[in-house]
Amino acid sequence: MSYTYTLPILIFLLLNNNGIADNLLEPMTVTASRTSVPVSQSGSSVTVIDKQHITSRQLPFAADLLRDAPGTAISKNGGTGALTQLRLRGAESNHALVLIDGVEANDITTGSEFNFANLSTCGLENIEILRGPQSALWGSDALAGVVNIQTRKGQGPARMETTFSTGQFDSRQNCTGLSGGNHFHHFSLYGSYFENNGTNISEQGSEDDGYRNTTLSGRYGINLSDNLEVNLTGRHVDSAVETDPFDPPIDADRETISIQNYLRVNTELNTFSNTWNHQASISLTDTDNENFSEGAEETSNAGEKLKFDYQTTVYHFTDNTSHSVTLAYEREREKFKQTGTASIFGDPNQKQVIYNTGYIGEYRVGIADQLFLGASLRKDNNDEFKNSYTHRISAAYTPASSGTRIHGAYGTGVKNPGFTERFGFTPDTFIGNPDIKPEKSKGWEIGLSHALSRQLTINTTYFSEKLKDEINGFFFDPSLGGSTAVNLQDKSSRRGIELSINANLLNDLGIVASYTHVKSRQPDSTGKTTEVRVPRNTASLVANWQLPDHRANLNLNISYTDDQFDNDFSSFPASRVELKDYTLVNIAGDYQINNWLTLQGRVENLFDKNYQNIFGYETQGINAHISVKFQSTL
Repeated sequence: MSYTYTLPILIFLLLNNNGIADNLLEPMTVTASRTSVPVSQSGSSVTVIDKQHITSRQLPFAADLLRDAPGTAISKNGGTGALTQLRLRGAESNHALVLIDGVEANDITTGSEFNFANLSTCGLENIEILRGPQSALWGSDALAGVVNIQTRKGQGPARMETTFSTGQFDSRQNCTGLSGGNHFHHFSLYGSYFENNGTNISEQGSEDDGYRNTTLSGRYGINLSDNLEVNLTGRHVDSAVETDPFDPPIDADRETISIQNYLRVNTELNTFSNTWNHQASISLTDTDNENFSEGAEETSNAGEKLKFDYQTTVYHFTDNTSHSVTLAYEREREKFKQTGTASIFGDPNQKQVIYNTGYIGEYRVGIADQLFLGASLRKDNNDEFKNSYTHRISAAYTPASSGTRIHGAYGTGVKNPGFTERFGFTPDTFIGNPDIKPEKSKGWEIGLSHALSRQLTINTTYFSEKLKDEINGFFFDPSLGGSTAVNLQDKSSRRGIELSINANLLNDLGIVASYTHVKSRQPDSTGKTTEVRVPRNTASLVANWQLPDHRANLNLNISYTDDQFDNDFSSFPASRVELKDYTLVNIAGDYQINNWLTLQGRVENLFDKNYQNIFGYETQGINAHISVKFQSTL
């Protein structure tokens, strides 16, 4: 059956079900608006991966957790630690803004995208995925959506926890945390270490490519008065991954060492009986990447984003309505530095600086606790590009006691070219294009969520988006003798459907299932063709069973990725190749011996599936780990 007809059929079936959803627990979203609101009041599609889901999967890194969400696709250049990209609804990996405790984490040295390979799950509270154009709220990098990562906030008596793990490929892992809090202040400090010898990512040879990662994160908050709170967050990541040359990969002694630092200070003040809120913050993202060959440094690049923002929100309530008006101001400075050895092909050494100022306005109204409307408008002044204007409108309707939520949104997005696309330089391979134009998008969605009972909720969303001036970063220009970045002349399009089911059975068995169908097309010399690295269909199922005595837990994850296309750059011109579909099965379990000791175990890729999601790069086979977890109140 064509997915074009699936949505109206599902809506008809769901609207004719009389299920009631009283007292359902629902998460809050902090990215679907400039202020925190319940998910039921959001017109956009939001998925929240909570702490229980994160801990029950036992995964050391967050990338594979994102496969469970509708509308997402993951690509890896090999095994653990290899470049890992996220695509939302068929968009490019640099079209999603990533926030870590409010800090914009996209790396301006690597095309303004975020490498999810280095995101440790140690100390994570939740991951929120907001889909659709969100530039009106969050600026350039949010053309296709936002991924918001929040670390744990300390609460209650001080407590310590630590987990030691070992497994295949000589893997060693530790996660240790200390946290606590009261009405006056709260704190949390987490540190993790991961190392393995890896596997061979090349189709040729037998050299293993290892990986190591050290991550430190912390947050501290203090209430200076009943109305004034100050929060400080920080994160440091030091990683090294062994890689192989591209086109296609072959065994070689290559290594990339990366350091990322994220810092933020935020102050929040509530006045006039909490009807007027003020927030001011300053944040810093600092990244450094060094590339080595045969032990000698070849190139390096460094990036720094310094951002100041202030927003104020006024709330007004009547007997039947609630109103909020938010005004915000943002000022950013981005600095880019590239170093390398000059040659007859050119000189990679350079420094670049860009400033951007954003002005944001948002209005939200809730009527009779059933209809929620929102509208936002943003203007960006950039010293390198023309001023851009983006807007967004949304609506959510939740009829009383029906268990139903109908939602829709329309928005525009913009993505400014990154430093790599404009100024990047790799001798005899890539030359940046300083005249490249920003990408622009328009998109809408309509969806329905219905609780058939307190234990079962079904969600379905149809979306459609168009992208203008899409950037092709692999255009071969004979006059340059290498590739460069150009804007495509015609519009690209993406449309599809997202389905998800959340079920809680017998109070001990929880099931989360999702399915996404996306058709993503871009212009080429023959008309239009399917975007690379965008599978047509993806599906995921997570079943979590907690034994009746709550001392043991079992978790099963099945994920399916359909056929997808990629480019083979070993030939000229590059040819289109098809990557076969694959299904991955993962299991995990734990047993609590007493209040302070828990045994854990997990197996990834249980059936040792051989697959690729980037042409030429082999991924890991079956991978088993055992862990011991200690926890105690101090």
